[in-house]
Formats: sequence, C-alpha cells, structure tokens
Amino acid sequence: MARVHPIFPNFTGGELSPLLYSRVDFEKYANGARQIVNMFVRPHGPVERRAGLHWVAEVKDSTKKTQLLRFEFSVEQAYILEFGHQYIRFYKDGGRIESPPGTPTEIATAYTEAQLPAVKTIQSADTMYFLHQAHPIRKLIRLSHTSWTLKDVNFLPPATYEAGYSPSTTLTLSAASGLGITLTAGAATFEPSDVGRVVSQGDGRAIVRTFGTSTSVTADVVSTFSGTGPFGSGTWTIEGTPNTQLTPSAAGPRHAIITLTLVAGGWRGPGGRREYRPYGSRCWSRARSRRVPSIRSG
Repeated sequence: MARVHPIFPNFTGGELSPLLYSRVDFEKYANGARQIVNMFVRPHGPVERRAGLHWVAEVKDSTKKTQLLRFEFSVEQAYILEFGHQYIRFYKDGGRIESPPGTPTEIATAYTEAQLPAVKTIQSADTMYFLHQAHPIRKLIRLSHTSWTLKDVNFLPPATYEAGYSPSTTLTLSAASGLGITLTAGAATFEPSDVGRVVSQGDGRAIVRTFGTSTSVTADVVSTFSGTGPFGSGTWTIEGTPNTQLTPSAAGPRHAIITLTLVAGGWRGPGGRREYRPYGSRCWSRARSRRVPSIRSG
C-alpha cells in the first residue's frame, strides 16, 4: 500500500480541543494541531519558534517571589515594573533604569511578598493605581524617566451623594393632589431656600413653589400622595439642593478654614461632616448653622 503524505499548508486553527479530535468535518480540523508548544501561530499560516529571553538583570532578592507589571503610557514610553517585596524597580528599552549609573531607580512600597498576587492595578496616563484590601488605595506617578513616586490617594472629600433631608416631625397636606396645596410641618422645618425642592412621601411628590413660614409652604403635586396625612416623623423627605446664593469667604488654599454664607436660610440636618459644592468646588462642613457655617475647603 502506498504511503500517504498529507499536506498541512497552515495552522491557523491553533490547538484543537480533544473533543474535536474525531470531527474531521470541522472546517478548521485540517488547520489545527493536537499541541503547539513554545511556538507562535502567525495569521498567515506558519508557526514559528518562540523567541528566546534576554537576561537583563537579577531581581533585588532572588529568594523571594517577584512580579512583572506593564506600565505603558504610549508606544514610545513603555516600562516594565519589577514589583517585589516592599519595593518597585523600573525597566525600559531592554535595560534597568539606573540613576546614577549602577544604582537602580527604586521606590519603597508596603506590599509584602505574600500580598503581591492579590494586588490589583489599573493605569491612566502617567498614573497607576494599586488596590489591596489590607492597604489604602495608592497611586504610582511617573514624574520623569528616573523619578517616580507612590502615595496614598487623597479622597478628601470622599465620594458622596445627596441623600435628602428627613425631618423629625410630621407632615400634613391640604390635599393629596392638585396645584397650590399647603404643606404643614408639625415643627419648624422649612427654609426659604426650599422653594423649587421636592417633598416626597411614598409615591407622592410635590414641588415647593412658595415659602410661607418655617412650618408652612405651598406646593404643586406632580405625583399623587396616598393621603393627606399626617405622615409620621422620618417618613417624608425634602430632596434636592437648596436654591439660594452661596458666597465663600475665600477660594483656598486647600484645607483652609473658610466661611460659606447663604443669602437665604438653608443649612440644616444632623451634625457632622457634610459636603457642599459651591461653584463646582468641594468643601467640608465643620459646623452647623442656618446661614453661616465654618468649613474646611478641599
């Protein structure tokens, strides 16, 4: 019997799953292989031997495990980070960055050898963020080719949201729907800056139109309330931002103590830190007052 020498012109099918070994009808069967080791499959069809490795330098401590991280700002500015036990070293263009020559550029970190596998990273431009459950979030910043810094991320002020204000008193409506209804609070609650804000209770919502007194305002119902009340303390909310002009005593510097003044009364809520955003900036509240709180700018 004549010997058959089948021709395999390309291997673009890559390695085949053992489940496909009998699938001679599979389109890529003739272009696949059982195993491809230390070789690269080219899109044109051939396979090529994997290139060898180039020895650049020994890690700082070969007795400990080390990871390599990619730091790529652009095609021309790409680095390899030697991420080891409580340190990072830097490599570029096939060599280790040293400054002065013979002294590796290195920064200290708090991450131990055991923690390295659990460290998550994400990069944005010249900054790489490091996340680990045992440490604060830190960011690695490239200042220059030989100058790097690692520092904690400043979450001052932290991420916040406007939760609204739930008064510790009752609310009674003159009607469950309609325009120009009267909202009456059981104690001093409303402020002049509440005009335009939304009062909600359950599925009911009303927009405050005019300020009468600290216990009474008029509003237009935009979503019918379940009744006229009285609704219990803490079951209704004033949503939105106070509608009044705010003037800071100074624009900075950061962390300075400044004063914010409202044209109309608007400060309220429980004591403690709250975030205000005058003109797009951010501030820490340090004291509670209806019109003039002392705060720390951020």
